[in-house]
Amino acid sequence: MSRRRQNTDLWKRVATALELVYKKSWRRRGEELFRLERGELRLADNAALPEDAVRTTEDVVAWAMHDRVAALREEADALEQAAIAFESESGARRAAVDAARYQDAQEYAKRLQDAWCEANVIDWKKMEAA
Repeated sequence: MSRRRQNTDLWKRVATALELVYKKSWRRRGEELFRLERGELRLADNAALPEDAVRTTEDVVAWAMHDRVAALREEADALEQAAIAFESESGARRAAVDAARYQDAQEYAKRLQDAWCEANVIDWKKMEAA
């Protein structure tokens, strides 16, 4: 029996799917998924596998893909919640800054008004008194 085997369509499909799910560690994680010894992942692929074994293999890989999707969805939901909280905190901070600017502008306008009144009304009263 030759140590080198031809890659079958099943092997190519499984390897591609595992690479999508597990990225760089697809071979090691694939061995764990199928409960194989290290380096035996290729041995699971044999053109003479019975149909039940092929279906089981396809089901296991599909399950792993669905599991990964669920994990990514949870991560995405957590990230979205963090983004919403961040936006809320940012909005509150911006509102506080805007309120402080508005208050400063009102105080400045009041000081200008008081200074104008001080200068003009007092002069007007002096002119009336004279």
